[in-house]
Amino acid sequence: MSKDDLLSSQPVFQALDSMQHGILILGVDLKVQFVNSWISENAGVSLADVQGKHFKDVFPTANDKGLNRKVRSALVVNGPVFCSGANIGYLLQIPLKRVTDANCKFMQQDWAVAPFDANHVIISIYDMTTAREAESRINQAYDDLSQLKQSLEQKVALMDRYIPSVSLNNVGKIVHASEAFSRLCRTDNALEGKELNEFFKISEVEQGNITAVLSGKHSSWEGKLTTSSIDDKAYWVEVNLIREQQSSESETTAIFRDITNEKYYEELSSVDMLTGGYNRQFFEQALAGQVSSAQRYETFFSVVLVDIDHFKSINDTHGHLVGDEVLIELSALVRNSIRGCDIFARWGGEEFVILLPQTDLRDGLVMAQKCCEIIANHPFKSVGRVTASFGVAEYSSGEGNDLLKHADHALYEAKKSGRNCVKYWQK
Repeated sequence: MSKDDLLSSQPVFQALDSMQHGILILGVDLKVQFVNSWISENAGVSLADVQGKHFKDVFPTANDKGLNRKVRSALVVNGPVFCSGANIGYLLQIPLKRVTDANCKFMQQDWAVAPFDANHVIISIYDMTTAREAESRINQAYDDLSQLKQSLEQKVALMDRYIPSVSLNNVGKIVHASEAFSRLCRTDNALEGKELNEFFKISEVEQGNITAVLSGKHSSWEGKLTTSSIDDKAYWVEVNLIREQQSSESETTAIFRDITNEKYYEELSSVDMLTGGYNRQFFEQALAGQVSSAQRYETFFSVVLVDIDHFKSINDTHGHLVGDEVLIELSALVRNSIRGCDIFARWGGEEFVILLPQTDLRDGLVMAQKCCEIIANHPFKSVGRVTASFGVAEYSSGEGNDLLKHADHALYEAKKSGRNCVKYWQK
């Protein structure tokens, strides 16, 4: 019977012929009884050419391994047998007319074998190429993500081992500390819940900057902190505080770098070898940094110029060696009278300068008066009584280099007023 006769005489075959997937009817002997239009179009065969012929003769390149067993199984159980092409790819070798992401040459198929009648089965063939492509992309993406995850885990492990860092909550408590940070702090104890000031000496100014980042007022801060290890040797770290995002749930990351050796050589080059205070070059760098910080964080600070009264007379009367002793002794007095965050430097000759972070004019005057009285009341070893004059000026936004000129003007007024006193510059 021709296909036209078959279709016209039995409506069921009309329905099978119009299916949008392949329909193949085989006898128990694997002879072809029917193929629909989908198979004719895709496999290039017609019902007239294949009807009554053995499946393998019609489709010599088909992956028909186990087909005979599946046909008999479907007839025995009187139910469908499903076959996935995930492993072997296809039943019928149908070349693809397009390039696929999965690099398939032939249409990828799944098929099902079901009883048609007592002696025949109907095989439904489904084009799964698009699904296989999607599956291939998903598998590739999964592999890529797995590799990325593994790479990230390795990098995180390396960072944890070699980069000292901590995560801080909004109140400054440590949420997580890296292994490298524990080594930096010379401790094996749990660090969660502790604060940075338990490991580092943090001034009021530094704490203010840290709090500003923790609260979200500022997004970052860089600074240098010092502490002492268990063997009482001081060491220095450079710290970078970074707030991840502006939200109440944000954490702040602190990354540290041991700069102890750098600090040692830096101090060698920044210290005045006679008095032990900082030298002028270091002070100028510190002042520039303080100006930048004040402009960025809207903070304030003051400077104080100090000049030993009648120092030339001391040199002329007692000699330069005694004059050097006075410089050393006075320098120690002032350094011991100021805060740890203040910077005391030799400006030149018998003149010194003090940088007072986070200090307004009023507090600067208090500090200067305190130092003035300490010097005047101190019995110097070789010369007895020595006095000094002080000039104080507070930084105003935008004045930059004029600040020292203002302090020098105030010092000049102190000299004019009889010395051994404190004067200030005000607009």
